[in-house]
Amino acid sequence: MKTKLFLALTVAVLLGANICNAQSLTDTYWRNPKTGDWVIGFTEKHVIYDNAVWDIMEQTERKGGYTFTISNGSETKDIKVSPTKKEERTITIDKKVSVKCSPITTSTLPDYPTRDDRQGFKDNGYRMGDSVTIVG
Repeated sequence: MKTKLFLALTVAVLLGANICNAQSLTDTYWRNPKTGDWVIGFTEKHVIYDNAVWDIMEQTERKGGYTFTISNGSETKDIKVSPTKKEERTITIDKKVSVKCSPITTSTLPDYPTRDDRQGFKDNGYRMGDSVTIVG
């Protein structure tokens, strides 16, 4: 009787570990630590990527790495996520975009590690009656 109970508990623990591993990307969000840019987010049934919510059509987990096939209704993409190394994962999208990412663990993004040298916006010192048009 003790052997059967031990075996049942062992199986339950192993199944629980597999379930946790299979969902380890669920509700995680990833950024490129070199540029500070937000890259991708994973939920239970969706992937947030490229300013859109994509449905997960297929997902497999193997040795801590993942592969996904995602679709937005008109387009399909393949995503490969490497196992964690030094708290980072390499995320490859459609065998084209490959980025080493770190998880976002705070409620806000940290400051950008690279200087923003974009030009075009100049602060004119806000004056009463000024207006602005936001596009995008």
